[in-house]
Amino acid sequence: MLKEEGYNVLISQKPFRLEEVKEHTPALILLHHGLSNDGSIICQSIKNCPETKDIPIIMSSTRPDLPILAEINFANAYIQKPFNIDEFLDLIKLSLNS
Repeated sequence: MLKEEGYNVLISQKPFRLEEVKEHTPALILLHHGLSNDGSIICQSIKNCPETKDIPIIMSSTRPDLPILAEINFANAYIQKPFNIDEFLDLIKLSLNS
């Protein structure tokens, strides 16, 4: 879907490596926060690193506490799953332009 909208997409597989983020310097990170706290750890790692702290992060999840998780982990935005595709694309555009 994002490629169809003209975005270059890189999918990162587990395990998370901060070095991979530094190497590719993405314009935006879409981060799924699952039932474990991996999403929190990843978000904090990126935001606590001087080289990556300014990369916008959009956190997504089905968790009802997502707004709180996004705030305490310094995500720039969040979107609750399931989400409307148009709203998701608007959030991406907004995050890239801020």
